[in-house]
Amino acid sequence: MDGISIIICCYNSVTRISPTLQHLASQRTCNQLSWEVLLIDNASTDNTAQTAIQLWESFNSKIPLRIINEPRPGLSFARETGLQDSHYNIAIFVDDDNWLKEDYIQIAYNTINANKGIGILGGRVEAACEIEPPAWFEKSKAHYVIGEPYSQTGDVTEDRATIYGAGMVINKAAWKKLKASGYKSQLSDRKGSQLSSGGDVELCFALKMLGYRIYYHKDLVLKHFLPKARLSWNYLEKLFPGFALAEIYLNCFQYFYSNSYSEDNYKHTIYKEFRKKVCDKLFNQKRNLVYLYLKGVPEGNRHFLYLKFYVVQLKFLMLHKKTFYAYLNYLNSFKKQISESTGR
Repeated sequence: MDGISIIICCYNSVTRISPTLQHLASQRTCNQLSWEVLLIDNASTDNTAQTAIQLWESFNSKIPLRIINEPRPGLSFARETGLQDSHYNIAIFVDDDNWLKEDYIQIAYNTINANKGIGILGGRVEAACEIEPPAWFEKSKAHYVIGEPYSQTGDVTEDRATIYGAGMVINKAAWKKLKASGYKSQLSDRKGSQLSSGGDVELCFALKMLGYRIYYHKDLVLKHFLPKARLSWNYLEKLFPGFALAEIYLNCFQYFYSNSYSEDNYKHTIYKEFRKKVCDKLFNQKRNLVYLYLKGVPEGNRHFLYLKFYVVQLKFLMLHKKTFYAYLNYLNSFKKQISESTGR
């Protein structure tokens, strides 16, 4: 059906969900636009669902709210369940700490309908910090999904082809075609309190490989609430291992999009190239590497964070070669299926 489904994925969201729902209830849309709110309760152990129902009723919104349980922990699982159970042809991913600007839904609907080739649409994200952010935050805000990733509205498929997962708008026809092609996410994003990443970018790359466009609109704006606990150097450090592992998988996706591998030993060729790049980066910084292991990461020093990043990557490549090869096999099979079904 024509309309928009808002998919909110929640894990123990009692303390965060109220302003998120309030901003949804305050959306300004034309009377002809049908939309719904789906709250995916992703293995919560608190009263998230009951609290959300009570809050939504208190806002006197005419828009329906549905609660759907997803017992498998993981943001990607929750989002997939939301897409499967949603009623409308456009979906928007909203995290439990995302506050959409009042015209977000209408702009998303208008943009997708004016550009039928769009697979994914996204916008910019502003920070709503509980406390004054530390001095290092401005240079590291992208790691918190904060910022304006592109300078102007338009097609970014041939640029970085990535959109923030917060507020991501999905063309469900594209998603259904992707699922029919055999696509299965290999990056599950966060699981409960575990910090991992990459599922959003993986979806962008997969739809790009399928032939859909990735689009950015600067007037799609939301605020991302950052509590005091996240505005610490220790928290940022904990994010980086997930970033490091995700980059390995996502770089593989980029390789397969840009290249064809016909030789039997293509996996070994890619593996050696990846390992060499990481080793070169670490070798050039060997003095800092010694300091890193003796002293840890100095607060505010992003240079040392990236040293730790490359150490994580090298450990993975050395200790999990079979896992790396298995992912390459999956990508090779996925690309062949797309080629056979689309002729691309």
